[in-house]
Amino acid sequence: MKLHLRNAESWPRLSNETSRRDSIGRAIGPCLKRLGRSDGGSLIEFALVVPMMMTIITALFCFGVALSEYMVMTNGVNAGARAFALSRGVTVNNSNGTTSQITDPCAFAVQTAQQSASILGSSAASFQITWTPNGGTATIYSTTCNNIGIGSGDTVTVQASYPISMLVYGWTPGTLNMYAQTTELVQ
Repeated sequence: MKLHLRNAESWPRLSNETSRRDSIGRAIGPCLKRLGRSDGGSLIEFALVVPMMMTIITALFCFGVALSEYMVMTNGVNAGARAFALSRGVTVNNSNGTTSQITDPCAFAVQTAQQSASILGSSAASFQITWTPNGGTATIYSTTCNNIGIGSGDTVTVQASYPISMLVYGWTPGTLNMYAQTTELVQ
């Protein structure tokens, strides 16, 4: 088999400038075409948007948990104030099988509030009970108020504060204190 080559004079001649431009164009042409495509644009947008969206979603989740804990705490305070208001003349069953009359309505109210809001760490919650006799001056108690003379028409206000710390991807904006308060009329 014989290889026939055309003579060099029959090859197309290009000026130096044109041949250089064509060779550069052939070399970087595919790269320029790739730059013009938007295949990777979606990936870049996804990489930029996802962290922000996940932070917002996690913050909403943390806010939902905090709101749920606030509702539980408010329900506990309502139950405690109701227990205090209805504790006049009430007898309770003791653990040894006997019954006794409630002598410390504040402790009964705090115990009822803690049992009602058992989801929360009740040891972290602090309570303040304000008892106002009908036509008298208010007295503030923390958790005990032995042998007070509760009468019909008195008012009781139970306040609670509970610390909550929110955590968003390892960042804690600080400890927040939630407060709940309920006032009841003693029956």
